[in-house]
Amino acid sequence: MKKTALALITCALLALSACGGGKGDDGPQLTPEQTYIAQADAICTKIDKDLDQTLIGEGKIKEYILRVKIPANEQQIAKLKQLTVPDSLKAAVDKYLTDLTAAITKVRAKTKRTQGTGNITAVDDFDKVNHDVAAIGYKACRA
Repeated sequence: MKKTALALITCALLALSACGGGKGDDGPQLTPEQTYIAQADAICTKIDKDLDQTLIGEGKIKEYILRVKIPANEQQIAKLKQLTVPDSLKAAVDKYLTDLTAAITKVRAKTKRTQGTGNITAVDDFDKVNHDVAAIGYKACRA
């Protein structure tokens, strides 16, 4: 009798565990790469949404780069470094973060040397870094 009861309880537990509520019921499971990219893009989307676009007006590009763009990129780097990067993306992500850090340093120095509030070539430096994005698969993260 005890064996029968134990068998019935075991079958009931197995049946319940096969019913909904498991992780597999939420649709297809994301790969580690897809999960990382979704997390990174969420971070970058939030940072971009918070950018102060008012400084982009005529003659304020230098101020925008120093007060808005560079701090936003530094925030992006800090937050992306907190994520766990899948091994398959590690080299590309490390290159992106290293290149972005170098571009920030270069743009900051170049911007501070520029006289007045005229346009500078910071866009070129950041565009070079954005070539790394395709290798990772980011949709929202850009320099």
